Amino acid sequence: MKILYSQIKELVPSLSAAAQEVGEALTMTGFMMDNFQQVVFKGEADQLLSLEVRQNRADCLSVIGVAREVAAYYHLPLELPAGRSFLSSAAALPVSVRAVEHVKRILAVRLEGAANGASPEWLVSFLAFYDINSINLLVDLSNYIMLYTGFTSHLLDSDLVEGALAWEVNPIERNIQTLDGSELALTGGELVIVDDANVLALAGIVGCRSAAISPATKNLIAEMAVYDRFIIKQNSRALSVVTEASNRLSKDMSPAAAEYAFSLLIKLLTQETGAKIVGEVFDYYPDPQSEVVIDFNPELPGKIAGIDLSSERVREILENLRCEVEMIDPLSWRVSVPEDRLDLELAEDLAEEVIRLNRFDRIPSDQLPALTVTADITPASWLLKEKIRDVMVAWGYDEILSQPLVSAELNQQTNWIDWQMILTQNSVNEEFPALRQSVGTGLLNELAEYNKKQVWPIRIFEIGKVFGRDLSGVKELYSLGALWTSDQPALPAMQADVLRLLSFLGVTGVVLEPLAQAPLAANPFCSFAIMLQGVAFGILAQLKPRERADHLYYFELDLDKVLELQSATHSARELTGKLVVLDANWERPADQSLAQELIDLSVQAGESLWDLSIVDVYPLADNIVRYTLRAVYAELSDQEAKQLHARLFSLN
Repeated sequence: MKILYSQIKELVPSLSAAAQEVGEALTMTGFMMDNFQQVVFKGEADQLLSLEVRQNRADCLSVIGVAREVAAYYHLPLELPAGRSFLSSAAALPVSVRAVEHVKRILAVRLEGAANGASPEWLVSFLAFYDINSINLLVDLSNYIMLYTGFTSHLLDSDLVEGALAWEVNPIERNIQTLDGSELALTGGELVIVDDANVLALAGIVGCRSAAISPATKNLIAEMAVYDRFIIKQNSRALSVVTEASNRLSKDMSPAAAEYAFSLLIKLLTQETGAKIVGEVFDYYPDPQSEVVIDFNPELPGKIAGIDLSSERVREILENLRCEVEMIDPLSWRVSVPEDRLDLELAEDLAEEVIRLNRFDRIPSDQLPALTVTADITPASWLLKEKIRDVMVAWGYDEILSQPLVSAELNQQTNWIDWQMILTQNSVNEEFPALRQSVGTGLLNELAEYNKKQVWPIRIFEIGKVFGRDLSGVKELYSLGALWTSDQPALPAMQADVLRLLSFLGVTGVVLEPLAQAPLAANPFCSFAIMLQGVAFGILAQLKPRERADHLYYFELDLDKVLELQSATHSARELTGKLVVLDANWERPADQSLAQELIDLSVQAGESLWDLSIVDVYPLADNIVRYTLRAVYAELSDQEAKQLHARLFSLN
């Protein structure tokens, strides 16, 4: 946005700061001055400031908007020019709005007897600062109001308009010719202004030649509209047409503030061309803009910026920005924002404005901000799942993702929890009407896919929700399931994976007990409940052979119960000494259970054993497996830890 220093002075007459200082102040409040020129305007030396407006601030793409920022920063009054008063009516002109979902407000009026012609020198030179060519007086005045107020307007030669005006969504494919003679191919869906015969404008973007203003125009219709910004942005991108109008209307513009801009337009048109208003002003405004009131804590800006900002300073800045502040109590304010500031919706928006107007360069660069540490609200279940993923992938498992809707038969094959199946109503696929009761359903489906692709052997896992209904109602739980295939019996190896995973998660003392009733897919003579302190929270099983999978193993854990067990088995313990970590190798038959032996070791070691886990499994010849155990000892010297370690593992 460009603005002349003389125009700032007109609107902020008590401003004493020089042009360069004003530009630097705007830079430090969020509008970077990227150019500063000495120019001549109306025969006098002037300065032209060029500013970057990066925010959603359509109000600052105007002379008035920038002047308001200067007035707010320097705490000075703003003196706006008076507009032309008018009466409005919804039936003042034959206009219909058929695109009601895209049009927020339309103001339009008929004028007659305009003396159109060449523009005065001041207007031509003003538009040249913005790289806008002078066309004729009427068009130039319309462009001037756009640059001065931020609101775009469109003038139509009423003698060329055939019938009534209408705002509608273009229903057909057609070509239009824009004001500069370019051809645009409309494909349907564009917001357009039409009469009974022609397209008069691509609304909010560019006018057409059908009713264009010419030097001979004497009678005209002036309209100013505010649209849903998304339709303007969509049309502009789809047709590759970007104009000063589309740049503004693709941002949030205030339909309420359009009335003042339109009054200035009417005033200029009547004063500069001698045109007379015919009838009342058409005003389409079906959903008047409501006042925005924000609950605000004055300490918020200081917390965000990490600096001290007094309540008095915060209130001063908000009032300089034309906000109305009602103090409910010292830490609870109700702030009403100006009608033209649609970008202010949240307390954080107000805090940003306070920080900005206090100047960004006043935030110390050599001090750590005094920020309030935000509490960690990450759910424990999320942290648990991420830790499990890291461990399983590191151990050579591949993660899969499967659908929660499955067949009832597959649920019956894999369910191991005492609950009932949940069937969906109006299922999108009749083959999969049930919510899964086990993540084993997805693992078995994936096994079939791996077989088709001849990928072998496999180790896969999934973490997901499972669903069921018991006496207490419908439940959904997070579950971890893992499946692997082997060329030889490997139940102890999977058992070792289960135990070392649980140990890694802080759940120790786990035992395996034979399942009273195994899932249909499992070998009933080789299925175990994973238990701790009498609570079953998982299953470990050899599955019945499938296709080429003679040795197929599976485990599943209820992660909600794992979280509960973590809390129950991990009491706080203060360490006064160091931890000593030692490894040991065990060689055991492949079909031998390790759970009870690990429990016996923990009992023998007593309080000195801080942790015990299986970190490696290596199959040897003659159905023997070598396990590497890692023991962590607490409150012992290196020599004491080594002696206890040797005693424990020499006994086994």
